Amino acid sequence: MSASNRIGANTKIILEQIDDALATVALLTQAQVEHGLAYLPIFERLERGREQMSSLNDRLVRAVARIIGSDLRP
Repeated sequence: MSASNRIGANTKIILEQIDDALATVALLTQAQVEHGLAYLPIFERLERGREQMSSLNDRLVRAVARIIGSDLRP
């Protein structure tokens, strides 16, 4: 497995876990009706974390692709 595939696989798992957590918090928000707003900061934090992880993954994959496509390979 290439380095870029390993990076993508690792972050894919983390993104899936965050997506699962987002779904759970959304269900809690809906189920708690009037108290559901208490979960909103958690939902928003998970969304920000997902965006950051996705961005990190994109940058790492581009960095590895640059190395693979150049003469700078170790």
